[in-house]
Amino acid sequence: MEEKDLFEKWTFKAREALLVHESGESIIMEAKIAKLLMYFLANPNKVITRDELLEHVWDKRIVSDYTINSTISELRKLLNIEGSKERNKYIKTHPKIGYSFVAAIKTTIEKEQSQPPVAKENKLTEKIIALSLFFITLLVFVFFVGNSHPENIEITGKKFLSYKDGQISYPSISSDKKYISYIRMHEGSGQFQLVIKDFKSTEILYESDVEENITSVGFAKGTKDIFIQKHESDSCELYKVAYTHENKFEFRETAHLVSCGSNIITSPISNLKNKIYFSGKVNEDIGINIYELDINTGEIESKTGDIHSTDFNYFHHLNKDDLLIVRKENSKVYSLVKLNLSDGVTKSLHTVDYPVFSAFWLDENQIVFPKKEELMVFDLKTNKESSFLTLDDRISFAELIAPEELLVVEGRSLKNNIYHGLIGKGAATYSQVISSSFLDKEPVMNKHNQIAFTSNRTGVSQIYLKSKEKLTQLTSYDEDKNLSNLSFSNDGENLLFIKNFNVFTLNIQNLVIKPIHTFEGKVMSAVFACDGRAILYTIHSKGLTNLYLNQEGKVSLINSNVDLVKSDCLENKYAGYLTGDQLIKIFNSSMKLEDVVKYKAKHEISSNNSWEYSNGKLYFASAESLLKFDMDTDEIENINLPFKGVWNFSLYDDSILFSKHTANNSHVSSYTLKRH
Repeated sequence: MEEKDLFEKWTFKAREALLVHESGESIIMEAKIAKLLMYFLANPNKVITRDELLEHVWDKRIVSDYTINSTISELRKLLNIEGSKERNKYIKTHPKIGYSFVAAIKTTIEKEQSQPPVAKENKLTEKIIALSLFFITLLVFVFFVGNSHPENIEITGKKFLSYKDGQISYPSISSDKKYISYIRMHEGSGQFQLVIKDFKSTEILYESDVEENITSVGFAKGTKDIFIQKHESDSCELYKVAYTHENKFEFRETAHLVSCGSNIITSPISNLKNKIYFSGKVNEDIGINIYELDINTGEIESKTGDIHSTDFNYFHHLNKDDLLIVRKENSKVYSLVKLNLSDGVTKSLHTVDYPVFSAFWLDENQIVFPKKEELMVFDLKTNKESSFLTLDDRISFAELIAPEELLVVEGRSLKNNIYHGLIGKGAATYSQVISSSFLDKEPVMNKHNQIAFTSNRTGVSQIYLKSKEKLTQLTSYDEDKNLSNLSFSNDGENLLFIKNFNVFTLNIQNLVIKPIHTFEGKVMSAVFACDGRAILYTIHSKGLTNLYLNQEGKVSLINSNVDLVKSDCLENKYAGYLTGDQLIKIFNSSMKLEDVVKYKAKHEISSNNSWEYSNGKLYFASAESLLKFDMDTDEIENINLPFKGVWNFSLYDDSILFSKHTANNSHVSSYTLKRH
């Protein structure tokens, strides 16, 4: 049984940390935000103090008011899917006291595990959604067959092999293991693209035109051929293509093999001697089936028509004379079926009540298949299912490609791409400048039009620099660190950043990193002084956050009760923000408060990259647009952005940089495995 909470138009499933809107949109929540919502739902309408939140949500750890404010703000943003301007619609703020959850709540119990709602569009959309429930990455690591047990396996490293946006379908490895191929679906167009890479160097050797709409791929065994399925003019067509790789990777001869129906097919293509196995709808009177095609004679035979008939894209794993088939029985039940290719006999091996989209033979008595973040192993002798391996992200595909190598496809639920815009004179213009399948965040620009940002594309957070078309990794941290608050010096040669509440400088030429803050307390925000000789930062210590100036190692207190700081080097001034009172303080170049000092912020600031101070104006991110506040005239101007809900941004002259959050994420990775 599963308990779920319903409020307004939302359903919250605590066990899965899943938030589902009545429109069908679902959100996998970060652990801390999910825990905060759970506590609010357990205490409806009760005024909850910050001390109670520290005890029950942060497990009695000491965190700053800024952290609490940011987490609550992030929860408000998730719930505000419809862009309501009513700030207290779900969570009401009680100044100087705490918060209360004010939406009406209904708790229900489900007897069967339900699936998140899926938008009822056409069948094509349903199939694409079914195949992209888990956003995919690819990993390769050494695997010990035979005596290995889950508790003996430890992943010790990760290497990303690609970072283009879109969803990646089942990959295929060439027999000589020189090449890896996969299909990438473009998020915007829904079109499919074939990508072939050097397996060792990860260099891209071939990318098809998106208009070709290649939907499935499989390397031939023992020959330099590749099988592809295309969706051409509402028709699925299967081809055999010869390739060569001399000076460059090229396709030579193309032979049409068979038409495979009207459906888009993204399932694997397997090859055994002169026969290939593929999914399709050759007969429009029945559902999608797995077919065997004799390449020499052209004879085609359905291998699954007598088992099941459905519009689900079959997955199959070829192993000698057996096909291991994943079959969807209904919306909740999936079966693993063995088909003997010699005698045509089928046998049901195992049934599960959760989505499974791939499986493979570990040995003749064990099969492995994914269940969310785990790989499960089912023993045919004992009829027992157990955990084999656990990863951080949901797994959708796994396959042995050698006795000691395992190919795994896992996926994150979120990604951020970075956009650049001009918001000066005339209409605003925007373009995408960093496109990946990772969490690319915190973009900032310098006077040389170089863009620095943080990203998790190495498996842990690092800082990157994009200069024209070149992308350079500036840091090489082994463990995941909380990197934030990037800002450039006036000359553009140095970066300032915060790592785990300590502030550092990074020279982008020699990559030397130097710590700046050395005494007790947590750094909440930091900027270079406009003269380039000093650094300002806010430090939270003993319940207070104050503004300090560090000039060549000499630290002095500038002002009390300042949570966040920004610089405006066009005006040679600085702005400090007091979170609790939503108060803006303006400092001149001598670090003295101006006569007209206290401006009431027109919008709540949730984090240091959700506001800016430039050319004497204050900018705030809102649900609908960017707000520009003229403190002299008290006028507010709306700057329309190409997307709603852009909360993180930075400014440089007339340029704006921001990261756009989406839920489609795919990338190819390699892991290494250590055996104990």
